[in-house]
Amino acid sequence: MSDTAQRQELWGGETTKAIGNFPVSGEPIPASVARWLGRIKAAAARVNGELGLLDVDKAERIAAAADRVAAGELDEQFPIDVFQTGSGTSSNMNANEVIATLAGEGVHPNDDVNMGQSSNDVFPSAVHLAALDETVNDLLPALDGLAAALQAKAGEFADVVKSGRTHWMDAVPVTLGNFIIPLMIGARDLAFPRLNLFSWYLFNVGGAVTLWALFTGGLDTGWTFYTPLSTDYTKGNVVMAVVGIFIAGFSTIATGLNFILTIHRLRAPGLTWYRLPVFIWSMYSLSVLLVLATPVLAITLLLLVFERLFHIGIFDPAIGGDPLLFQHLFWFYSHPAVYMMILPGFGVVSEIIPAFARKKLFGYKFVVWASVSIAIISFFVWGHHMFVAGTSVYSAVLFSILSYLVAVPSAIKVFNWLGTLHKGYISFEAPMLYALGFVGLFTIGGLTGLWVAALAADVHLTQTYFVVAHFHYIMVGAMVSAFFGGLHYWWPKITGRMYPEMWARVAALIMFIGFNLTFFPQFILGYLGMPRRYFSYDPQFQVLNVLSSAGATILAAAYLLPLGYLVWSLLHGDKAPANPWRATGLEWQTPSPPPTVNFLRTPVVTQGPYEYPPPEKGSG
Repeated sequence: MSDTAQRQELWGGETTKAIGNFPVSGEPIPASVARWLGRIKAAAARVNGELGLLDVDKAERIAAAADRVAAGELDEQFPIDVFQTGSGTSSNMNANEVIATLAGEGVHPNDDVNMGQSSNDVFPSAVHLAALDETVNDLLPALDGLAAALQAKAGEFADVVKSGRTHWMDAVPVTLGNFIIPLMIGARDLAFPRLNLFSWYLFNVGGAVTLWALFTGGLDTGWTFYTPLSTDYTKGNVVMAVVGIFIAGFSTIATGLNFILTIHRLRAPGLTWYRLPVFIWSMYSLSVLLVLATPVLAITLLLLVFERLFHIGIFDPAIGGDPLLFQHLFWFYSHPAVYMMILPGFGVVSEIIPAFARKKLFGYKFVVWASVSIAIISFFVWGHHMFVAGTSVYSAVLFSILSYLVAVPSAIKVFNWLGTLHKGYISFEAPMLYALGFVGLFTIGGLTGLWVAALAADVHLTQTYFVVAHFHYIMVGAMVSAFFGGLHYWWPKITGRMYPEMWARVAALIMFIGFNLTFFPQFILGYLGMPRRYFSYDPQFQVLNVLSSAGATILAAAYLLPLGYLVWSLLHGDKAPANPWRATGLEWQTPSPPPTVNFLRTPVVTQGPYEYPPPEKGSG
């Protein structure tokens, strides 16, 4: 290959006229700078080849040509004024400084550069950094694709972990919900038992197909499947993963319909809407979200597959599409999905706190309609995930206001739980400890959500560890606490066995301590600017990252401990009475575990769900 041909393949054009998008004008950059560019270009080409972004042979040819530039065999001449900020001041960053900064040397590559008196000669100033920000995309276009691929690869493992966390979050509706809903409303089973079984098969088939996609080709799109990465650039098994998610979506819709019809049609005599437990209201709100929001995700992913396979211009701007359209559709589903996960937790905690405070739930109707309000408003706040995506400023202001609005019903629930605790005869069994942990973690997560709902703050905090901490406080800390609280609360009813109370209390305390030690430092890290999805970090973040890692070890022990004593209780636990907690509710009026038909005789409801008698005089 001739020198001219090598230059053309290396820079993608006529080397006498351009480097990337740089037109020729002004004073040429010295050859030594070209050699620095060559070294960077060679490394980028080889890694792009390894990641599949370039044909391997072509990547090696480009790298070989770049090696020749780096060795000085091809003396490229590049314009110097493309590195100017246009301000006309002497503080403009010249090409040598840009290349030196990119190379991480902190000094100029040329011997003839005046090291001078200014610290700007060694460490770039704010003006220099601004100039670097303006020019880096044009300077190294090959690294754009490389950066996207590396971020996707780094997120691949996180996607698998996130999928596992999502199964934890879904544990309340798909396990406790299926078991508890019929008991709570006095029904023998769900309205459509065979549909329920079919949805279980769909869920497993969809999960198996998605896992097969992960293990046979990987999924390097990130968990959001953002376009155009997922439609044009990634080499992962995107289509098969989407097929698995699409199948699982039908399972979700079927479960939601089943719950809605069961609550509407199978309530016991006398069980009016305002006599329903809050858990049922929460599951009803969740089911409405499942039925209305899941089809949007399914259609969005279907459009993604059509564009990827048939190149239909839906999201790709090169063929008439709009990549922001995908984000709008994706978050229209995914933000209500946050409340799909947390609403069942609200219901669990609203059952546990009155039972162990021996008090009627404070403001029952406010708690009920707060659940319904959250479900409704959640459809109107998706845009706060896109504040830095290039959306209209006016729409961003509106979404910011709506994001603050959705916090109101959430705060109502917290105050009502606290009102229930006030002057209550509180006992601190394990379910209550988990419920109190939920209240604390959810409050922290909710308050920090106000930060990312604010336009100015979100610009700084987005894509940092602050968002990671906020998300985990809500979706993992609070929701897993609610799941364990509900599991311990209804474990005697489900299995007919009691677990060791002391070990359960220890596990609840360890979980609360371990979680806060893991994720609270990440609020500080994010505020200080540490970005998410990076495996390395600057030395000044070392202490907080070590604390976070230590907390994760404690948290792992808190997750494993219940596995041990709950399994032990199945073999050696004391037999559970019908109502070990002296709680109200229809589920406690049948034996533990319940018979196949749940109730030998259909119960008749004559009072509200939390009518706890006043404690005996002198008790407490």
